[in-house]
Amino acid sequence: MGGFLETLYDVLFHPAAALQNIAMEKKVGQSLGAFLISIFVPAWAVYFGLQNADFPTISVIVIFIQVVGSTIFWFVGAGFFGLLAELFGGQGTAIGLLAGMGFANFPRVFVVPLIVLSTLLPGSLQSLFLVLFGSILVFWIITLHVIAIREAYVLSTLKAVAVVITPVAVMVVCGIIVAVSLGTMLLQWMPRL
Repeated sequence: MGGFLETLYDVLFHPAAALQNIAMEKKVGQSLGAFLISIFVPAWAVYFGLQNADFPTISVIVIFIQVVGSTIFWFVGAGFFGLLAELFGGQGTAIGLLAGMGFANFPRVFVVPLIVLSTLLPGSLQSLFLVLFGSILVFWIITLHVIAIREAYVLSTLKAVAVVITPVAVMVVCGIIVAVSLGTMLLQWMPRL
């Protein structure tokens, strides 16, 4: 697993071994390349799509938000998931996880062929095709993130899944607490009938 293209191939078809090797060797340079491809290819497609739809200003804003947001999430996510992995008993490095997560984002490039293929379908099937295969693509990316966490921090699959699910669970619980609190406040303010 030396060259960039070989590493990409291994991530797509032999993810556990590839992501373990990436984390151990801390292939941050190659990871940066994979990550940049994963954000610029879809952003480029969106840019040309919006240009053809006469939305040139929005296209630049969308690409800027996509690039900056994805980069921030990559760095902050690696640190945050690394901290959670350590709390779950894992032993590894945030740099190794950063490298693994960069490669775990690579399947995002397949959004472009999905969109192109959807245009070949009748209009009634396009949305169904995009939802179905888009969901599969999202599941693939999340699975690669779980594997990256598992391999970078030497965790069981269950603990790696728990690391990924914990932030979502915390947000859901906080959302429920806020909704219940707002509901209670509204009930107190409403005049009694």
